[in-house]
Amino acid sequence: MKNRTEENGSKNNEWETPEYVFDELNKDSRFNMDLCATDKNKKCLDWTDDALNYIPHKLGLDIWCNPPYSFPLKDKIIRKCYELSQMKGVNSVTMLIPSSTETRVFHDIIWKYALRIEFIDTRVRFKGYNTKGEYVTNATGQSGSMIVTFIKRHELSSDRPYVLTRKFEYREYMMNFKLLRTGDNTIEDHTCKFCNKCAQYYRYKENDYVCKEHLFGKREANDDN
Repeated sequence: MKNRTEENGSKNNEWETPEYVFDELNKDSRFNMDLCATDKNKKCLDWTDDALNYIPHKLGLDIWCNPPYSFPLKDKIIRKCYELSQMKGVNSVTMLIPSSTETRVFHDIIWKYALRIEFIDTRVRFKGYNTKGEYVTNATGQSGSMIVTFIKRHELSSDRPYVLTRKFEYREYMMNFKLLRTGDNTIEDHTCKFCNKCAQYYRYKENDYVCKEHLFGKREANDDN
């Protein structure tokens, strides 16, 4: 969940993690708990929209967290994620957060206790509703992003985190969608999962039907026309 405050140009507090980022990370981590989610944008079967008061309720948790980006809530959740990583029953906590290396929470918590910091080489394209009430899939933050992973402190093999650069193939992910041919009956039978328009694209793995605007993002769809 990505937060843009009114000062940043958006009143929406719910920006969903895009699948092309989450699915790639989930190949290795197998997340089973989403710490900052709603019923509509959850990435795991277990989820909560009350991260600061969350208490682990089972063993073997690998937690995913894409927190609101507003200050000071973001920093509080980062500290909460570190605390959760040290609790019984939690294997790891992985966050998608702004790559703000000048902040106190970065130096006091992330740099001291993270297992791994991965700087994403391009802006992440979040999904959500913009100020015009339009659902978009290419909304970017005001800074770059990084993936931060916490595990138990006694399991760390170094006193400093591994620092890497991570590349997520947005275009390659989009190739999972097939263009529905004009005249194909499936176009008439299926509507976009986000709006009432006729679906033009089909993701065969998840059986998702989407229109061009919601597959590529409104700006890119307009550029293609």
